[in-house]
Amino acid sequence: MKKRFFIVCSGFLSIVISINCFSQQKLTPEFKIGIAKVSINPDTSLINNYKIWLAGFMKRRTATGIHDTLWAKAMVFDDEQKRVCFIVIDAIGLMRDDVVDIRNRIDVAHLGINHVIISSTHTHSAPDLIGFSGPNPLKSGVNQEYLNFVKQKCVQATKDALNNEQSAYLKLSIIDTIPEDIVVDERPPIIIDKSIYLMQIVDKKTNKPFGILMNFGIHPHALDAENTLITSDFCHYWRKGIENGIVYNNKLIREGIGATAIFANGAMGGHITTHGSNTYDPWLDTSFTKSGFEKSMTIGNKLADIVLQEIQEGNWAIVNNPEIRFQERKFLLEIQNKRMIGIDTLGIINRKFIDSKFIETEISLLTIGPAWILTIPGEIYPETLIGGIENPDGADFTENPVEVPPIRHLMSGEYNFVIGLANDAIGYIIPKTLWDKDAPYAFGKPFHEEETSIGPDASSKIYLKIKKMIEEYNYINSGR
Repeated sequence: MKKRFFIVCSGFLSIVISINCFSQQKLTPEFKIGIAKVSINPDTSLINNYKIWLAGFMKRRTATGIHDTLWAKAMVFDDEQKRVCFIVIDAIGLMRDDVVDIRNRIDVAHLGINHVIISSTHTHSAPDLIGFSGPNPLKSGVNQEYLNFVKQKCVQATKDALNNEQSAYLKLSIIDTIPEDIVVDERPPIIIDKSIYLMQIVDKKTNKPFGILMNFGIHPHALDAENTLITSDFCHYWRKGIENGIVYNNKLIREGIGATAIFANGAMGGHITTHGSNTYDPWLDTSFTKSGFEKSMTIGNKLADIVLQEIQEGNWAIVNNPEIRFQERKFLLEIQNKRMIGIDTLGIINRKFIDSKFIETEISLLTIGPAWILTIPGEIYPETLIGGIENPDGADFTENPVEVPPIRHLMSGEYNFVIGLANDAIGYIIPKTLWDKDAPYAFGKPFHEEETSIGPDASSKIYLKIKKMIEEYNYINSGR
């Protein structure tokens, strides 16, 4: 009898332990990521009929052909509590009203996405999605058929990424500096964020990467206003080098990783560019100063080589089962640039203005464990991000800078990604103390950034909103 009782109790205890273990396993959320890419090249019939206007360089150009594929690349982060989709498109930018429309379409598709972030690479050789590059100053350059096509492809990329979800972990690293000959700052003070922030997405089963996010602030300007071919500029060669390897004359120079590479732009304002750089190609033993596809390839391949070297030899932090948290802030900005006031009535841009002089924009903070991803709605200055802001003699305003300490000093993550042109495209976000539209000029001449900025007060307002959001985030999560 005692033996039978012992057997029954032992069996019952085993069942209880098994159930408890199973419950513990279920309490640990499964971290998954899905990645997808979809071509957003326009139909050739639109190009052949001169219906595609290329954005950028303040020159009116119709596309004459396609050099390489423009992409909408999507990443879905899923910790079983929150599901966030991050999309990067090859475009000069996308206005917030169009971002909201894409979000609404994703909601209608019932994909279970909690938040959507959409950023642009800022290539100046892609179809105009904003409106300022049309046939004349009073006519939009946006082809509505193409814009609708891009929106559809963003939804498709989100669906595909969701279908591609798999158990994954993160590998994080920072490249502290890049070769001096890749990028220049055309506007004093000379401040460049030379760091590349990297996030590898690794399959838990195979321990092989299937995606990598690369965050670096730079204008894709290896091509100039004379180019009329659709291209993502050096972004094409950079991503291709990571994915398929670096190739010269049909010879593989360095192997790629076979994973989808996503480039998200950072602090490119003020004016961080490849234009004017004298870039040395070590494989061709030639330097390129003049704009063109040879220079574009050289810059892309050099960036790919740097990242591939970091993948091979870098010190990567491994992150398993991180928790996803998300904050966002919506607010109004005043349009102080007289050139832009009333532009909503002309139909040049697809943007809702409030009282003809205010727009609603947004910032957000996505944290995935130790990785912080801050989104900014335009072209933020490196001075605001990493420091070096000043108030030079001759600037239009004399006052102490508001944007101190710099944004990265406010951020508490171990790896602080900052994504520009995210969820909006409000132009250059110029610190008020560097605003220099009227003579006498602080640096001897005027610059063009003030013409494509909404005004001198935008930078400080965005900075203070970011600061408050981070403070509130830290307070809410301080007890966790």
